Amino acid sequence: MALATILLAAAAASSLGLYFGLNLHTDWVWFWVPIVALFGFFVAGFAAHIILLFLGGVFINPNKKREKVNRFACWLIHNTCFVLLIVLRVKVNAKGLEQLRGKKGYVLISNHLSMFDQIVMLAKLPTSRVICISKPENFSIPVAGKWIALAGYLPINRESMVEGASVIEKAKKYLSQGISVYVCPEGTRAKDHELQAFHNGTFHLAVDDGNDLVICALRNTWQIKKGIVLFKHNVYAEILETIDGEKTKGQPTEQIAKYSHDKIAEYLAGWLI
Repeated sequence: MALATILLAAAAASSLGLYFGLNLHTDWVWFWVPIVALFGFFVAGFAAHIILLFLGGVFINPNKKREKVNRFACWLIHNTCFVLLIVLRVKVNAKGLEQLRGKKGYVLISNHLSMFDQIVMLAKLPTSRVICISKPENFSIPVAGKWIALAGYLPINRESMVEGASVIEKAKKYLSQGISVYVCPEGTRAKDHELQAFHNGTFHLAVDDGNDLVICALRNTWQIKKGIVLFKHNVYAEILETIDGEKTKGQPTEQIAKYSHDKIAEYLAGWLI
């Protein structure tokens, strides 16, 4: 990721400058300084990046209706998520995501375990041409809320069928433009981290226009918030299947929803044996 590379290069230059500038290299006792300083400068650089995002957000109107995806904002979010996981000491063990390299206009679904699910997926996807369908509350998150609104992310009120249908139609337009859409069909997180029923309506994104459906399973993302930074966390994201749009087109949404749910349930059950 470009942002991570820039921050790492700046941190390395700063830590070496500190090490040699203070002549610490003349005494081996101080060998640990550039190592510790590297991480410190990296985190400081990321903090500066967040401040710049905050300042830039002052000029963003989150309530403005947007008909197109802002690719720069998507790229910025994509890279910020990648660096955030480094800072939080989260290792994402991804499997199969390389299959999506060069792929456009697909519907990506997964189970929903944590507020970090979207961050994990956006950080590891091989492209930034992805927007998320998310709950309205996420658009009020300081700093992030305004940028996801600018990017073109879609808030969905699942209590309103009319609003939900409107969001699905807008997401279809994005898909027709080669923008991929990530959504969690459960709609909300379960407190017991168990897989819940899928909303059939979500799958109109795939079946109505014959868009490819990518089924992904997540594990352990709910543990990230435990001991943030203090402990290293291993989370898992695995592509279980990519269904060609020609196979999904015109199929009953309840049938595709059940198939996707069962696919993820079978995978998760395999880890409990």
